[in-house]
Amino acid sequence: NQMKTETMPTDKFSSKLGTYAPILTYSTTAETPIETRALPSVSRSAVLKDAKAYHSDFTWSCTSKNLAALKNWTRPRYINGAGTYSYMPYCWGRFSTTAQYKTGMSNSGRVGNINTSTSGHVANTYGLDCSGYVSRCWRQSTKYGTSTIGSICNSISYNTLRSADALNKS
Repeated sequence: NQMKTETMPTDKFSSKLGTYAPILTYSTTAETPIETRALPSVSRSAVLKDAKAYHSDFTWSCTSKNLAALKNWTRPRYINGAGTYSYMPYCWGRFSTTAQYKTGMSNSGRVGNINTSTSGHVANTYGLDCSGYVSRCWRQSTKYGTSTIGSICNSISYNTLRSADALNKS
């Protein structure tokens, strides 16, 4: 699937839709016919369950080693120090699974990274950026960025937005 390159008006968004058995409906404008497409083997409930697995169902421990200074690293502001947290931190350019994150933290990796002045992720930092989060929830084996996620999406009208769809105004 390919997405046309255009400025996306506020009434449009991108949704991960495949070319498999029909379960979802989308329309690019009121004048175009409605097509039916489906998420390849990923239900909306599975996407929402995976999303929850990175937030309220995910707990981890932060130590002072996870907060030590590192070049090109900036601690997320909501990490207030050592302790227990119940969500995956934001990390520019990252695509960590919960297991990778916990392993990284136990090996003195850094908690997240909000320093966006670098190209790609900074070594020894763990977490998810926005598109990494969407890619994980959609069960992709590859991290799609905001500029590449359109290659696995179709443009649909805003008023058809449903749980597990994603807005992408990049």
